[in-house]
Amino acid sequence: MSKEEAAKELSERTTTDQDAAPQAVTASVNAFPDDFVPPAGIKYKPKIQKDGAVILNVPAALKNVRSVKVEDFGKMQFHFTGVDAMLVQDIVGEITPVGNQYVLAALQGLFLLSQDFKHIKQLFKNDVECKKHNGSMSLNPHQMITHTYYDTSSDQLRCCYLSLDKGIGNQVAFLPFTAMVTASASWTPDDVTSKLPLDKKMSFDSFFNGFKEGFIKYAAFSGCFYTMGLKGDTLCCFAPEGDSDYTPKGTYRSGEKGNTYVYRNRTYIRMAYDNTVYYLEDASTLRAAYKLDFGTLRRPDGKKVTGSLSNNLDEDYFVTSWLETDRFLFIRITKGFDSSNARKDKQVSLYSLIYDKASKEFFSLPTEKEGKDLNYPSISAGNEQETSFYPKLVAGNTLLSYVNGKWIKENMPNLPEGKNVSDDELVLISVE
Repeated sequence: MSKEEAAKELSERTTTDQDAAPQAVTASVNAFPDDFVPPAGIKYKPKIQKDGAVILNVPAALKNVRSVKVEDFGKMQFHFTGVDAMLVQDIVGEITPVGNQYVLAALQGLFLLSQDFKHIKQLFKNDVECKKHNGSMSLNPHQMITHTYYDTSSDQLRCCYLSLDKGIGNQVAFLPFTAMVTASASWTPDDVTSKLPLDKKMSFDSFFNGFKEGFIKYAAFSGCFYTMGLKGDTLCCFAPEGDSDYTPKGTYRSGEKGNTYVYRNRTYIRMAYDNTVYYLEDASTLRAAYKLDFGTLRRPDGKKVTGSLSNNLDEDYFVTSWLETDRFLFIRITKGFDSSNARKDKQVSLYSLIYDKASKEFFSLPTEKEGKDLNYPSISAGNEQETSFYPKLVAGNTLLSYVNGKWIKENMPNLPEGKNVSDDELVLISVE
């Protein structure tokens, strides 16, 4: 379908009437039955270009320790969103730019935010049960959206849709953005008719991301991923470092997660335990953008991590996060396997690294002082109106972290907007 045809169909099925009821997906996207069987075969052979990547020397960066302040990266602002929503690291918590607005994926669903991160409306309500007890949280996701990708040409959100109901598991939901914005009420799972089955076993990582021609499906506990078309057809299979299989046989450690993000309209991918970040040039072409050079430092593979719990990982390095803007890369790594017990016993080392694209300098932040709870190093606050900072998200080219209203009242009591904030209100902290 051409861009013009997609726009015409979207126009025919949307309305500017603010009293209109939520509209289900109809002609512009396919409706798939729960027992859908995708077309057989793989359409393209993979082309992987590994030359030309920017090489990042990790041992040198760990020795090149620099203290920096927030003002070195921009101005800090606190955005009281007006949304009582929770973001859960590595599960649900993304902000996707759509024009001059943003779509926030939170535990409670999808929210439309303004250019200055203020709540406009809730687009979608997740069906989840969330209980807090003694500082811990239990999550029962009946049906929920986690990851989102926005396709400009079709005005469509492609989302990871998880369901425990009826053993459906993982699906990709195709949602018409403008129809959701103009509807008078938030969409619910009952309004979504276009869901492409992915995997009967629920996983937060099956839908890896979207790209222009479709979406990316991750093969759990392996070194490969697939580019998929909008009809569920398999376009290509990539195994940048070989198709390793490290499916656990019993109790196992969660290990390293891959990273994927959209930067300047390109989808970037780093597979777990791989040192190279690639971008998709098209459905069958992968090109290296950055490569972490660990030198003599030891990196584990998936089999070592998910194999026996007795495998010693104390000297192994793990990549835990990767964010990119026009000027910087923000990378976090650990020495040793990170867990709450490892932090308590000081058996893991945590590092925050920054690469300056302009100066080509790659450095690490000073480690936290002894006596404090073990945590990743952060960028220092420059004055009392700021807090120490390290980005958890990137929205467009804006660095973001987040806290709740309770944290603001306890740690930033002099902020005028913080005096009446609710404990559960999401507060975004931006540096730009």
